[in-house]
Amino acid sequence: MACGAPQVSYRETVRGACQVTYHHKQVAGQQRENAIVGLKVYPAQGCGPSYQSELGADNLPPSFAEAGASAVTQVFSDGLLIGFPMTDLSVTLRQAEWNADSTPAAFKIATRRAMREACEAAGIVLLEPIMAVNVECPVNATGAVVGDIDARRGQIYDQDLNGDISYVNALVPLAQMFGYQNELQKLTAGAGRFGMTYSHYAEVPRNRSGGPDEFPPAVGMRA
Repeated sequence: MACGAPQVSYRETVRGACQVTYHHKQVAGQQRENAIVGLKVYPAQGCGPSYQSELGADNLPPSFAEAGASAVTQVFSDGLLIGFPMTDLSVTLRQAEWNADSTPAAFKIATRRAMREACEAAGIVLLEPIMAVNVECPVNATGAVVGDIDARRGQIYDQDLNGDISYVNALVPLAQMFGYQNELQKLTAGAGRFGMTYSHYAEVPRNRSGGPDEFPPAVGMRA
């Protein structure tokens, strides 16, 4: 069974806060629907995606509330930039207006479009997983190892020596670690070892925020 290239589980979020009011108008036959939705989005680092409403049950029918929540949840799952799930942002419903002929479907459309406008105005950014990488290598290979980590956009935060063994600890984007085992063996004449664990998500540098071809969706890692 053939295996594809390794994939990276990117995420999307917003850089700032923004509040918008979106007015959805729709004509279906003789029925005219109006739905107005006011949303606020803002960063919430470390809290995943969250949604809440400031409107009580008396201000929003249950069917409309469920439609709005469904729209927001769908955007959280699908993303808005290049198709990766969203995280570390909070969405608050602050305003809702409709007429007697409006439907939950119209309210769902208004909510989704309001969220897109708010997130785009707040600035959608791409996040990538950062790994804590620990390398052991011969002292005479330290320079080459450090240089290679730097070329992989890594940030070294600690180095130590024990006899003729050098220890290098760094934070490196997961996308840059594929094939590292082979390269480390070349740099250390087969004497190097490394381990890595997940550390955190961080914003992808702007000069790498290209199109979908640069960040192909990780089908098995998007949950």
